[in-house]
Amino acid sequence: MRRAEQEDKLAQLLRQRIGEEAYEKTTAFRDWLETQADPAPILALLSANK
Repeated sequence: MRRAEQEDKLAQLLRQRIGEEAYEKTTAFRDWLETQADPAPILALLSANK
């Protein structure tokens, strides 16, 4: 999975979990995510905890 696809999937999962309004307020998290070399572990964690 390409990084852009991973980021899109992560954003989708977060929107489902916390709602659109809360997601838009998570700029600190998004800024942090951009500093991560590989979002796959974060994506796996969120996907596993459905």
